[in-house]
This record gives sequence, C-alpha cells and structure tokens, in this order.
Amino acid sequence: MPQQKQLYKYGYSFDDIEKQISKPERQEKPWGYFCRAVNEEIYGMDQIIIGQRKIAILDSKDYQGREVLFYLESGEIQAGAYNLVPEDTLFLPLGAFPNYSNIETRKDSILYVFFGWPQKDREKTIKKATTFDIRHKDYAENSIETIINRDFTGKKIFFKTGNHHGLHFHCKKTETYFMHSGKLLLRLRADNAEDRYYVLEPGQTIKITPGLMHQAAGLDNPVIIESSTHDEDSDSFIVESEFAEMPELKERIKINNN
Repeated sequence: MPQQKQLYKYGYSFDDIEKQISKPERQEKPWGYFCRAVNEEIYGMDQIIIGQRKIAILDSKDYQGREVLFYLESGEIQAGAYNLVPEDTLFLPLGAFPNYSNIETRKDSILYVFFGWPQKDREKTIKKATTFDIRHKDYAENSIETIINRDFTGKKIFFKTGNHHGLHFHCKKTETYFMHSGKLLLRLRADNAEDRYYVLEPGQTIKITPGLMHQAAGLDNPVIIESSTHDEDSDSFIVESEFAEMPELKERIKINNN
C-alpha cells in the first residue's frame, strides 16, 4: 500500500480563524440595549441602542483609564452640553468620561463608543467633530469614513450589493468588523492557500489579525463598523485587485435573491 503523502499546514488555520467569528451578547436595559461588541487590549467598541426620550446611564468604570469617542450613527442625543446628530463625534480625553456618562435622546438612536489607551501626546481637550477622510470608491461603489484614527481607530464601511474591495492583508494592523446592518460576504485565505467564504449578518463580529488575507463584498448593502489598532495606507498589501472578479460573489447573490 503506497504511503500517503503528509500535507503540512502553514500560518493561520481555519479552525483558529473561525473561533474569531462571534456574536457578542446584547444586554437589555431600561433605556434600550448595550453590547460590548469589541474588547481588545488596545482597542474596544460598544454599541448603545437608546429609545426615544430616554436617558442611557453608562458605567464609567467600563472606560476607566481610557480615551473615549462617541460616534452617533443615527438619531439625536445630548451628551453634557453637546448635541450630536448622525455622523457627529465627541472625543473625551482621559478622565472626562464620568461627566458624559448620562446620554439623553430626542429620537431613537444608535451610538457607538470607541475606547483605547491614551497616546503619548495625550490630548486634553474635549472635541466635537464629524467623520473625515471620506473615500468614495466608484469602481467598487463602496465608501469608507474614518471616525477616529489614533492608536485605536474606528471606521464606517459601506458596500453596495454585488460590489467588493480587493483581496489584501496588513502587516501591523489588527481589526475587528462589527456588522451594523445588511449582509456581508467575507473571503479568507489561509492554511495551504485555501479560500473559504463566510456570510456575516447584523450583530456578528470577526477579528482579522496581521497577515490574514481577506476580502469583503456586499450581499445585502452591508454597513460595517470597524474597530482596530492604528490604521495607515502603507500597511495595506494587495494580493488581488478590486477590479478582478471575486469568486462566488455572483452565485451567492443569486442564492440570496432566489
């Protein structure tokens, strides 16, 4: 009987990768829902859903020793003296959060709270701003908005159904996708250069670590809220261009649309 050839596996295994896909628990509160969507050493993010004319009381101990940034995705809120409408951000330097832990709404609202360790050039000023570095990618019909980019980073990424970006990887950046809405097709390449596809739906997360090749596409107009370590363009390495067809995408759309 011929001896079977041993197949060695290198780098990431799909068994390990699939452990990074999860659906964080959403806790019901008198004012709505709280979800600690991401909780990494360097970066973290909460999703806060608040009903109309309610007051959300957040636990300041959850953000002790961290810089905090509010990002209002929808609705209208009052945080201290600051009124926030969609796409507004409010940066709270170290120690400022307790004075802004009560959030009052005027409409049903979805708030994301990003947090991370203070940088060496510690910012001491409370700043209201809006998303920036907005990139409309016509070739893929998706857009990216940066929410914050310090040692911890936040982005909002939108794909139209049927569009995708290129297969790529990062050498330094660790990122976590949180599915805000819609349906995402995610292609990962690991083990012996094998591709696997995953469908992510609202409330699910996946952690993507350095070196893991990944490509995302829209199955149903997905919106991703990304939380990560520091982000820079020079740390994105393209394996397959966004102009190349993404395998399985058309078939998946056909299945989902019957």
